Amino acid sequence: MNRKIKALCAGCLSLMLLLSGCGGKGTGDQNASAVKPVEDYVSHKVNATLHQVSVTESPRPFVVNGASDYKLIVAEGAANETAADYTQRYVERVTGCRLEYAEASQFDTGGKFIVFNDADLFKKAGLTMPAVDLDSTGYYIKTSGDNVFLMTQQDFGARYAVIAFLKHVLGMQVYGQDTFVYTKDGTTLPDMEITEKPDIGNILLGNWRDTFSADALYLMGYSDYKTQFLSIQNQDNHTSLLYLPVETYYQEHPAWFSAQKDQLCYTAGGDAEELDAMTSEAARVMLENIMANPNIHAGQFTMADTWTSCQCQACNDSAKQYGTRSAAVIQFTNMLSRKIQSGLQKYADENGTEKRDFTLYLMAYHKFVEPPVVKNSDGTYTPNDPSLVCDEDVGVIYAPIEAKYIHNFYEQENVDSAEMMKAWSTLSSKMYYWLYQTNYAGYLYPFDSWDSDVENLRFCYENKVDIVMIQGQHNMACSTGFTSLKVYTDSLAAMDLSLSYQDMVNDFFQNYYGAAAAPMQQYFEELQSWMRYLEQAYPVEYTGDIYNLLVGENYWPREMLLHWQDLIDQAYEALNEGKNTDPNYEIYMNHVKMESIFLRYELITSHSGIYSAEQILQMKQSFKADCIALGITHEYEQRELTEVYRDWGIS
Repeated sequence: MNRKIKALCAGCLSLMLLLSGCGGKGTGDQNASAVKPVEDYVSHKVNATLHQVSVTESPRPFVVNGASDYKLIVAEGAANETAADYTQRYVERVTGCRLEYAEASQFDTGGKFIVFNDADLFKKAGLTMPAVDLDSTGYYIKTSGDNVFLMTQQDFGARYAVIAFLKHVLGMQVYGQDTFVYTKDGTTLPDMEITEKPDIGNILLGNWRDTFSADALYLMGYSDYKTQFLSIQNQDNHTSLLYLPVETYYQEHPAWFSAQKDQLCYTAGGDAEELDAMTSEAARVMLENIMANPNIHAGQFTMADTWTSCQCQACNDSAKQYGTRSAAVIQFTNMLSRKIQSGLQKYADENGTEKRDFTLYLMAYHKFVEPPVVKNSDGTYTPNDPSLVCDEDVGVIYAPIEAKYIHNFYEQENVDSAEMMKAWSTLSSKMYYWLYQTNYAGYLYPFDSWDSDVENLRFCYENKVDIVMIQGQHNMACSTGFTSLKVYTDSLAAMDLSLSYQDMVNDFFQNYYGAAAAPMQQYFEELQSWMRYLEQAYPVEYTGDIYNLLVGENYWPREMLLHWQDLIDQAYEALNEGKNTDPNYEIYMNHVKMESIFLRYELITSHSGIYSAEQILQMKQSFKADCIALGITHEYEQRELTEVYRDWGIS
């Protein structure tokens, strides 16, 4: 382990003094340094990526007294139109001015226009694109006279161009789905020349997937999972048995399925004709779905979510020959992808259009997680056979569910998962890393992956990342445990992996909690340091995997919880001073209340003996009311809080 803790021994000694003699209300100031904050985060910053940003303030008028001479010119395409819409709406939100649209024919090099991706007007202005590869997510912003051009090489970059434009013109930063901060009033438009590409251009939101604000999703740089991947029966992963359901095909094609019928047989029992028929039918069904969703360019044909695999002779022979059961999956998926690509080419030829891009993903997970490679003496990997290299249009989803996510992939505790990532990245140029950041056995408890998340993004970048998702509490509307901090730092780090984790944390607390920033950051830093202490004090009990839950007074002493509750109360008091003047008062109050949930739950469940029956009942009722108001619905992934309330007798 290489994570550092400042004055760990001294901090723990102070903590023991706290627990032996103090607690409850009024102890916050006395024990402010009882737990020393974590510092000296070990980091592997990524530098020399494409972040050429030149922005100089200018007296050039943009919006003055609610009016502007600027108009929007937008090239055809949904991505450009969406980018212009966000620009128009957020300029109006800050300045009160709704910019009008203009036609390209109205453009004048001496005029005042914001131009979205119109190559002809860009050329007319005498401009050329920078001699760098912007790829699918990069962008170029250039002021020319009073005009501003937002240019990309591919559609996906338009979103990042708008994020940068709003940042530099309005000082806009999004800290959460209800927290938009503006540090400029938009009266002037700076001189800008920005050539930039996100370090990780495709990061999917792993929390609150169905309820997160669409505007915050877009403006924080997160991709919408629903627009990234095909879905079938409202499911976009673990899809193989949805495309080839047992009830439809088993009677005529039993060789397509394992004996238990809970996974496909990726060798079709060793029958070449059956394998050809199987991949042809899968391609036919998938092509129908692809054609019905013309704006989606990726899909999954992925294993069922079970710890099983086909054990027929052909599958066992393949595993023996290549050293892993994933070999048959790669060969199957390559065959399937070739038939899909052939179908897309045929459609393009028949309709006189360009062939559509489409990437098919397989999943390295559970029984299929081991890659068919051999490790070389220099630490690199070589495929066991040329047929086991993924086709250009085949990607791999690697989901290291076994990793210890309180550690990052540079640490010894995760060496196996790290090596697996390196190995898989030799087999495909399109790696989708599906990581984790919560405790699925206890949604209401904090999970110490805050800085590990950022380091893991850096590790992914070094291993051919194409897409990354850090899955958290996907089936809730919001979460305790300072999950909002993770959502913020993950989005910023994906854009620029050279950013300082601690700087991002400081910025978040100042803007997400308003006047309550100081006590909330103190609570967070003490919580994080305490969890590092638990890691060392209970190495057997606290392993750091995503189902490893520490519950009870041995790990969460009453005095500690009450001390942190005192910090929560201090946060409320600080906010109440601006109750009648701060327009964000209710938002900040809810942010603080969110972080009280863990403390109150642990006091109720592990320390109820210190309270009267009447007090406990009131605590439970208040807890329930706040969870309902905030949108906290689950005790853990598979159990809703309604069951807890029933057990408590307050349903």
